[in-house]
Amino acid sequence: MTSQAWFDENDEPMALGNTYCREKQEFDENKNPVRVTYYDGTGAPIACKDGYDELRQVFNEQNQVARQEFYLNGALVLNNKKVAALEREYDDKGLVAVERYYGLDGERIKSSDGYSRIDKEYLDKKHVTSQIWYDENDVPMTKGDTYVKIEREFDKEGNCTKERYYDGNGQPVLRKNGYAEVQKEYNDKKQVIRESWFGVDGKPITAGDSYCGVEMEYDEAGNVIVMRFLDGEGNPTACKAGYEMVWKQYNEKKQVVFESYMDHEGNPMANTNGVYQITYEYDENGKIVQEQYFDELSQLVTVPK
Repeated sequence: MTSQAWFDENDEPMALGNTYCREKQEFDENKNPVRVTYYDGTGAPIACKDGYDELRQVFNEQNQVARQEFYLNGALVLNNKKVAALEREYDDKGLVAVERYYGLDGERIKSSDGYSRIDKEYLDKKHVTSQIWYDENDVPMTKGDTYVKIEREFDKEGNCTKERYYDGNGQPVLRKNGYAEVQKEYNDKKQVIRESWFGVDGKPITAGDSYCGVEMEYDEAGNVIVMRFLDGEGNPTACKAGYEMVWKQYNEKKQVVFESYMDHEGNPMANTNGVYQITYEYDENGKIVQEQYFDELSQLVTVPK
């Protein structure tokens, strides 16, 4: 058993980034911490920020955490994720491949994240290449969208270059935003400079607008200042609002203060309301309080409501 406590410059007990001032650990024969208990400055047990005053753990033969249980005042309690216990399985890299959640009576339950089990596959520790969610009965489930599984690909810099979405039968499925696959390209600052969308058949698809992809440029502050719209073959195309490219300026609060609409060669091009430029002003809460519209000659125009 070991114990550690934290004190301020007056040797008074203090919490270090949490609620407790002292932590006591008990270990198994392999020196794994099987029980961790938290105490306040008076030596009384106290719940940590995650909602429990005692953590109990079971380890597998590889000394990996196979099960965690959460207690308060000696009884199982739901932690901040609304689970009383969890179990883990690992892949051959030592990464968590399966995690399941349990309630106060040992029954399978959904965590506050909305699922009862999650399975993962990895490229490495930082990059998840496959992810699927399950309900309490181990049936694949959606989590706020249409898909139950995501597959990802990464470039050598660790940027996610492709995501594909699948239904419970393992078939590609359209997300709510209208595509089954998204592909991305990045600059050396890890900013997305091109994004393209595809359907369940792998062919380019429009996603809620008239274009299948978009190219982007950024300013030094990381704001998107240019967007160009592309068709399924990568050629310039107009968005539903009527223009092929938009150029933006921002204020120091990263709010758009100016927009100008163009064709793909940078020539002025009107939107569907006949407007070529728009300026924006904001109040102290960030709400737009004024918009002004301009024609091709930068003259004020009135837009029909």
